[in-house]
Amino acid sequence: MRFTANFYVRIFGAFILGYIGWYYGTRYSAEPPTYEQQIGTLLLLLSGLGLGLVLTPYLVLYPFQGLLRRARAMPSLDLAATGVGLAIGLIVGVLLTFPLSHLPGMLGQYLPFVAAMLCAYIGSVVINWRKNDLLGLFYPHSEVPVTSASARQFLLDTSVIIDGRIIEVVKTGFLNGKIVVPRFVLQELQHLADSPDDLTRTKGKRGLDALRTIQEGGNATVEINDADVPGMRDVDDKLVVLAKAENMWLITNDSNLHRIAELQRVEVLNLNNLADALRVPFLPGEQLHVTVRQEGREREQGVGFMHDGTMVVIEDARHLLGSEVTVTVTRVYQTNTGRIIFAQLDNSNGRVH
Repeated sequence: MRFTANFYVRIFGAFILGYIGWYYGTRYSAEPPTYEQQIGTLLLLLSGLGLGLVLTPYLVLYPFQGLLRRARAMPSLDLAATGVGLAIGLIVGVLLTFPLSHLPGMLGQYLPFVAAMLCAYIGSVVINWRKNDLLGLFYPHSEVPVTSASARQFLLDTSVIIDGRIIEVVKTGFLNGKIVVPRFVLQELQHLADSPDDLTRTKGKRGLDALRTIQEGGNATVEINDADVPGMRDVDDKLVVLAKAENMWLITNDSNLHRIAELQRVEVLNLNNLADALRVPFLPGEQLHVTVRQEGREREQGVGFMHDGTMVVIEDARHLLGSEVTVTVTRVYQTNTGRIIFAQLDNSNGRVH
């Protein structure tokens, strides 16, 4: 039988709180204790045991694991700056304890500890804010190492890699920074590529090929990041936590992930939003040339597509399947996935010959 850290922490907490309950029960009982006092002491002991079993992981283990998780995902420079700031803050706090300990009553007992903790926190925050300025004191300006604050990092999620459009975006040079791909994203792509389903397997292979193309293209630096988020299984949750911890921009085309990341104040670049912004605007009354590819949902409608994939719904064009026609835009409808253009056949020539 394997015992986990959670088990040992619960047992330790139950022992400590159970002992505290027993101690106070016996301390405030008479000598010898009455029957009621014995029952009260027993209840305090059992209450301490129960609370220790239930609450100790939330008070000790989970905060500690969260601290380790944050430290593991934190860039080395930020971690070093936090440690230096804590040390400086504690030194200042210890120096303040001498005069503060001479204050009367409870102020002299508790204020030195509060002051030390407050100084440690302020020291870590201030040093993190000004870490690049402090580096400038030790390095010439031309030799200051590149840090997470001076070089933007872009975190890719699985959907945007499979999509493939990120290859062309990287080639344009708009992503001025380092592209980061977590190891758990690679594992998910590998899992998709090994799937028995043909469609899923094709998506996984396309994603792996896209990453290889970006690496070989030389237009951007690609880093495979080994940072993980223990305790989380969902890849989207891991991406949000990692992006927030390392101050990276998350690139995705998943609208749900986009919303979740924004709620947690993570900077997001959505490729679908970028594609919508770069599409040519169409105004009512404008003429277009489009080929009728398929039948529409409503009676006598035909459907065509622009070069950027925008759907064009043409009234009374079902009989012109396969023909290139001239149409006049009547209205443009914006949806969550893109635009739909509604048009009617141009009365002057109808079909392009």
